[in-house]
Amino acid sequence: MQPDRSLASLPNGEIQESGLINYTRLGIQRVDLAFTLKYDADVEKARAIIAEIMTGDPRVLEDPPPAVVALNMGEDGLEMQARPFVMYADYDPVQFGFRQQITEKLTAAGIELAVPQRDVYLKEGTRAV
Repeated sequence: MQPDRSLASLPNGEIQESGLINYTRLGIQRVDLAFTLKYDADVEKARAIIAEIMTGDPRVLEDPPPAVVALNMGEDGLEMQARPFVMYADYDPVQFGFRQQITEKLTAAGIELAVPQRDVYLKEGTRAV
C-alpha cells in the first residue's frame, strides 16, 4: 500500500529486470523542498533562516545533516532547495509544514520569493484578444 492508500502491483519479472527503489526500508527519507528567491535577495540570510527552521524541528535528523543548496539560476530567480532528512513517517508532515514556515519566515524577514511572470507588450495599432 502506498501513502495515498493505493496499491501498486508489479510483476516479479519486471522488478528483477528493472530494479526497484525502496523508499521505506531504511526508515529515513530526504524531503526536497524547492523554492525560488529573487535574484536580489539576501541568499545567505535566507539560507540561515531555513537552516534554523530545519535544525529547530526535532523530526529533522542530525545525521545525515540537513542542507540548503542552490540548484539553478532560473528564469525568475535563484532556484534553491531545502533538504532535511526525516523518518519516513514524518515525510508528509515535514514537507507540508516546512513549505508554509519557509514562506512565512522569509516574508517576515523581508526576503521575497520569486514568482513566474511574463511581460506583455502591445504594439500600437494592434488589439489584445
